[in-house]
Amino acid sequence: MLDTDHPLPWQDRLGELCEAFEDEGLQAGLEFMLAQLQDPEQAKAWLNTFKGLNYQAFALRLIGAGPYRLLVEAVKQDGAVLALVIRRGMRALMPFAVAWSDAVSNMTVNQRKAVAKADILGLEIVQGIIQLDDAFGKKFISTLPMQLTAATADDLAGWQPDNLSEIVASIRQRVGESSAKRLERENSQLVRKIQGARTALAHSEDGISQAANSLIELIDRIM
Repeated sequence: MLDTDHPLPWQDRLGELCEAFEDEGLQAGLEFMLAQLQDPEQAKAWLNTFKGLNYQAFALRLIGAGPYRLLVEAVKQDGAVLALVIRRGMRALMPFAVAWSDAVSNMTVNQRKAVAKADILGLEIVQGIIQLDDAFGKKFISTLPMQLTAATADDLAGWQPDNLSEIVASIRQRVGESSAKRLERENSQLVRKIQGARTALAHSEDGISQAANSLIELIDRIM
């Protein structure tokens, strides 16, 4: 899942991963664990048990000092890989969150009134993801051996809520560059349509109309 040079898209790799869990015995065990963890009190009890000194002392006596140490190290290593997957997954949502926030923020007051409150909450989703990423980094990533994973410097750098505007600007820039490269591969004329729209907005007296026509033609050609 973390191999950035893998020829298959991540969706296909995720599908292959899910197929590995089709064994009936393993599925039943996972379903039982998930059912237990859906109860917040039960999940909290499990965590407290595993973190408790008495449980650790029991496990140490049960399997011996050497195997126990290896088990702890293995759990940390697997946890580091899982933590990297979760962080990358959260951050993969940011372009969609930024786009949604931009769309909703451009609505008029009357348009906002016509939209359900649950949808308007999308305005806060960008800040929520950043806060979650910051907390996740401090609580988990900082305590795990991330150097054993494929984590890059960007993966390990936490997002700070105070840097909201910089993070959003960085997301927009990366999405813009990635989109331009994709369009360039498909058809260089599509990139010129975007450039033409920007030029019209910046320099033409009728820039909005010209830019709109360029973007409409762009969408038609993409479709």
